[in-house]
Amino acid sequence: MDTRKIFTNKKLIIILSTFCCLLWGSAFPAVKIGYAWFNISADDVPSKLVFAGLRFTFSGILVLLTAVAAKRNIFSLNRKNIRQLILLGVTQTTLQYIFFYVGLGYTTGVKGSIIDGTGTFFSVILAHFIYSNDRLNFNKVLGCILGFAGVLAINFSTDLL
Repeated sequence: MDTRKIFTNKKLIIILSTFCCLLWGSAFPAVKIGYAWFNISADDVPSKLVFAGLRFTFSGILVLLTAVAAKRNIFSLNRKNIRQLILLGVTQTTLQYIFFYVGLGYTTGVKGSIIDGTGTFFSVILAHFIYSNDRLNFNKVLGCILGFAGVLAINFSTDLL
């Protein structure tokens, strides 16, 4: 096996991963900037949803173009896969981002990203009930309590930011 090829692929993976992290991390300020550019007020929910829809449409087009460029067959889904995609799309994308876009209009980008981070605490707790090999222990519970307390403290006092 040619080690140069593996090294090049690792470099590419690191570059693409870094790029994705930058895009993901810029979501909060990008949305806030987009609200300002398009004069979307905090209580204008329909405009927020249209804005979100446009961002996801462009993202979806990029994903499809990438799949086509990689010669992936994107239309080889069976009924079970389609049902799973619809369920996942409705719960983890549609509902989550409706709350995200509406809620972000009422807070700062910094607070929004901190609040969004609480999802990790809920994942740790839910994993206990979903996976038999991922049990809560003292350190996990303490970490969740301290982390969530920090989120609460920041949101009760603007001086803490």
